[in-house]
Amino acid sequence: MIRRGPLPLRIFLGFLQFIEKIARAIRRETLNFRIGLMTEALSDEERMQVSIDAYDQSFPLNRADAGLHEWEEAWFGNTLPKAPAKLLIAAAGSGREAVALQGLGYQVDVIEPATAPVNHCKSRLAETSLVVQADFADLTAAVLEATDNSASRLADSYDAIILGWGGLAHVLRHDDRIRLLCCCDRLTKGPVLASFFMDPHASERQQVSTAAKVGSRTGRAIAGLRGLPQNREPVEYTEWGGFIRHLRPEDLDEIGKVAG
Repeated sequence: MIRRGPLPLRIFLGFLQFIEKIARAIRRETLNFRIGLMTEALSDEERMQVSIDAYDQSFPLNRADAGLHEWEEAWFGNTLPKAPAKLLIAAAGSGREAVALQGLGYQVDVIEPATAPVNHCKSRLAETSLVVQADFADLTAAVLEATDNSASRLADSYDAIILGWGGLAHVLRHDDRIRLLCCCDRLTKGPVLASFFMDPHASERQQVSTAAKVGSRTGRAIAGLRGLPQNREPVEYTEWGGFIRHLRPEDLDEIGKVAG
């Protein structure tokens, strides 16, 4: 006699859970393959554009009213010149630092490459603030090479410069980090405050899955066909902000020696 009742339903539901587990694994490994492929196959300029697009699509605009963290309040209070000093905030995001510092009486100009955060900054900052859609490459070209681009609208000098939350980590090449800090040095005689991500072991944890390794090997083959440089600095991909470079203590030592 065939038994009818709840058992077949439980088996069916268990089968559906098994299928969903397999589907999640496939999606995860597909993403890992894609990240490995992009990391190796794209040029640094293309990586930057991917990062800007990721930031534009995922960045929560409500952070503009979140205010400064306690450590930022102490850092800025001890380092920045007194208000109403004129500040440039580069990689300003949706304007969290800019809005807070403006509220403390500072004059604030900002640059930011992603469209949605730029528009949000325009809506949150005073009309006297200059909000420019530009990236670090635009800024360095305008200042160091007198290139006529969107960053050319910025003032000739500032009392201090802040590279916004984690901004320096999005500069993927050592030489570009040096150029950026030299650019800042030319724009201000005051302090340059830079925030970044540090993780000496980040590269050891990257691309551990088979799919990521296959994606990386495929990407390196494509990079070779494209003539891209070999042995580039290791980077990490994040869904919220694209590609970042975790800096190491030796990176900072080298930056300090070259850029002063």
